[in-house]
Amino acid sequence: MKKLFSLLTLPLVAAGLVACSPDEETEDTPRFEVVDSSGTEIASEEPSTAAASDSTDREPEFGSQSSGLKERDAEEFRATGFRYETTVAWGIASPDGRVRCSLYEGSQAPTCLVGFDNPPIVPDPENPQWEANMVIFKDGAGFFPSGVVDPGDVVPPQLLEEGEKVDINGVVFEAPSADEFTVQAQGHQFTVKDGGQFSADTYPLEPDSNGYAPVGAVCGEADTNFGRQKVFVQTDGTNCTTAMDIVDKYVNYEWDIKEVNTRGILELDGWKCSHKEPEFVETPNPYARRIHCEDLSGTGRVILLDAANPKDPKHSEN
Repeated sequence: MKKLFSLLTLPLVAAGLVACSPDEETEDTPRFEVVDSSGTEIASEEPSTAAASDSTDREPEFGSQSSGLKERDAEEFRATGFRYETTVAWGIASPDGRVRCSLYEGSQAPTCLVGFDNPPIVPDPENPQWEANMVIFKDGAGFFPSGVVDPGDVVPPQLLEEGEKVDINGVVFEAPSADEFTVQAQGHQFTVKDGGQFSADTYPLEPDSNGYAPVGAVCGEADTNFGRQKVFVQTDGTNCTTAMDIVDKYVNYEWDIKEVNTRGILELDGWKCSHKEPEFVETPNPYARRIHCEDLSGTGRVILLDAANPKDPKHSEN
């Protein structure tokens, strides 16, 4: 539910933009470093005895028989009861119960509720839950953290015990230890271990080589009157290079008295930026003063959240 806010009397100004890259850069150089989401190039294999020797030192591939894990029967995880008389579904939980996955017949991958230790922030403007509490699968892209207010029906799960694995229609679940749980589907995988630490072949979210990024990716950081803030992508396909340039211009903009407005609304190069007001005049909430910039064509949107405490606030006020 949206809240009413009092009006800010001054537009937002700021010290400037700080690059994501750890190296110092001049004003003429890019303000953040773009990382190719495809990762580093893999060297070609050497057809030699040395290569064969190296292969014996590698860790077993995910889901391989050499993993030493006990194979469970998929039927042990199939849901039963009145609700599942006409629906084929499986429920699988990690040994510690931190991950609970639901897989339906015909699905490419499961949807899993996850008790993250440090939940990723997914600031989707259409979703009020910004703190991730689940992992979803995007066709052709892989596993991604997501947030949902009400997870709805969850298939009753059976525990996959430590040292066990199960293959359900090509979707593989492994529990190498009591505190490690991995799911693989369609050539992608994610792992939750060490008390809720999340990793995946798609995570952390980063811009691709052309600067385009998915929701939840961090384009960079900026110093504003509200402190140092991270620039989060709010629309899949946002170009971080362009967005950071717009944010830089906005936070450093020199306002004319005729341009002053209570929301700090300003149009720049086909983008529109503004900021939120405090919740109440008596007790202004600085975390409600969030800058967001949106491409007027609808192809890009970013929001600035506190760099040290991006979870505040955890919910959208849009």
